[in-house]
Amino acid sequence: MSRLELIHDLPSPARTRPADPTGPRDGANEAPRQNEAGAAIRHVAELMRQSRRMILLLMLGCAALSCAYAVYKLNFSPVYRASAKVTAQPTDAELRYSQVYVRSSSLDSANVITRSHIEYLKSREIAERARLEVFGAAGAAPEEQQIPALLAFAKTAKQQVEAGLRWLNSGSAGAAAGEKDLVTEIQDAIELRMVESSFVMEISVAWEDPKIAAELANVLARVYRTRSREQVAATTGELTSFLETQKLATERRLSDLIDERNALRTASGVVEIETERRELLARLFAESAQRDADRRSLLAIQAQLRAFLPDRPLNRHDGLTQTTKEELNLSRLREVELDAAVVESDKIVARLEQRIAALAKLETRFEGLNSEIERTRGQLNDIDARLLEVRISEAESIETLRIVDLATPPALPEEPKVVNRTVMGAMSGFLLAMMLVLSRDYMATRLRTQTDLSGVSGLRVLSPAALGAAELTGAPAAEEKGATASELSRPYLDWDALDTDDMVAVLDISDPRRAEAVGRRVMQCYPYSDQVHTGLLRRAVRPGNMPPSAAVLITLGRDELSAGELRDYLDQLRALSRALPVAVAFVDIRGRVG
Repeated sequence: MSRLELIHDLPSPARTRPADPTGPRDGANEAPRQNEAGAAIRHVAELMRQSRRMILLLMLGCAALSCAYAVYKLNFSPVYRASAKVTAQPTDAELRYSQVYVRSSSLDSANVITRSHIEYLKSREIAERARLEVFGAAGAAPEEQQIPALLAFAKTAKQQVEAGLRWLNSGSAGAAAGEKDLVTEIQDAIELRMVESSFVMEISVAWEDPKIAAELANVLARVYRTRSREQVAATTGELTSFLETQKLATERRLSDLIDERNALRTASGVVEIETERRELLARLFAESAQRDADRRSLLAIQAQLRAFLPDRPLNRHDGLTQTTKEELNLSRLREVELDAAVVESDKIVARLEQRIAALAKLETRFEGLNSEIERTRGQLNDIDARLLEVRISEAESIETLRIVDLATPPALPEEPKVVNRTVMGAMSGFLLAMMLVLSRDYMATRLRTQTDLSGVSGLRVLSPAALGAAELTGAPAAEEKGATASELSRPYLDWDALDTDDMVAVLDISDPRRAEAVGRRVMQCYPYSDQVHTGLLRRAVRPGNMPPSAAVLITLGRDELSAGELRDYLDQLRALSRALPVAVAFVDIRGRVG
């Protein structure tokens, strides 16, 4: 239409409501400025309200799919989990080391040791040993039951996705086959948990067959215990072998030293050095004393002879009596005997001193041999003590890993949990819906929320105008069910500029019926607004079509207009009247429009 149409007064209960045009109205003041965080939250909340059907449908759809797949898999391919418990009691050396290691931290030494065992248990070597014991040397799993087509398709699709990811990450889509696949599957099925502040580990295995799950859990415990014992035996075996070799060498050296000492004792003829030395010293003392006595006697006789015959040659006996001659001859004979005895004693003393000196040298050799023998015996004792410690440590290490509780085939499957899968599906649907909502909002250029309208300066943003679909055809507005008295008496759109005796223009962006319906609501709610014109905004901004008005209310639907286009219309209105108050409001239609 080229001209604005005047909507005459309509009968309304609002006409009888008392109104004070001079007094303030509730909600007439300007709304407080919104901070950015609050505006963003309100923007997202409004987007969620607008897309609540899509969000709800996606949540229900994903939850239904997850629930159906979980029920399907639960009936045809459930996963059972069996658990075995073992203790990993550390040795004294391990415990001392762990206590020193965690002394300056908040860690528990038991957790450190148990975590080390857990990492060993998750190794490929343990999984491969378990495969050999459970599935045999061929490395093939027992024949699987015929799985349903849906599960087979899902499994194939999963393998293809994994192959594609491998190709993207590494450039190769090849997958390990045969026994490697089974070993990897066993590794993936193992779950290890430690009991806090204890040396107890729980070995859990998830498998489609409950008997295989229990057998794998028990086999893993036994295999790890066997491997630990083999490792202990290998380590202590090497050390024991080295110590045994050292012991044999030390024993041979000790035997050689004893043989050398015995040979030296036999060659020297000395049984006991100390006794032999005492005997030689006694003989030397006696011989020395005898020699000294003979020497004193010899000196005494020689002194007597010189005193008796001081001037007479020794061979002249003139003038001597026969008795004197005999005594003289006896003295001379005694002198010769004593002189010979002294000479012989000197020889004996010299020989004894030589024997004592030789015995001293022999004693030095014996002492060296005895010292070496004692040192060798000490080394042999140390080796024996070390061997004993190694054997005790081996016995302790073998008993550190013990099976506490064997696994039994579970009666009920652990996976899939239908309730958990359903909740996860619903959450996934919600996240997917929010991604779609936010992505669409990010790429959109048109106005959809109150926050979008608030971004256009120079406008008063009003609350959305809710209309019934029948109001577009001119039917009176129906009262909302459950509305309170305060809500029924609240002014429509809550804008003071509408409560005026002057003309008010309600202009819509694209549909004049919305402008007429909103105009009727304004006339019903504001008794002083009996001059309301409605029409299209694009026609009203043309020169000559816009009559003088007290206020302009722009109505539009969501996602109909961009912010730039709204600014252009606002600039055109300002060009007609710069002081004209302008407000904008979304129009939400309830029900199906005919």
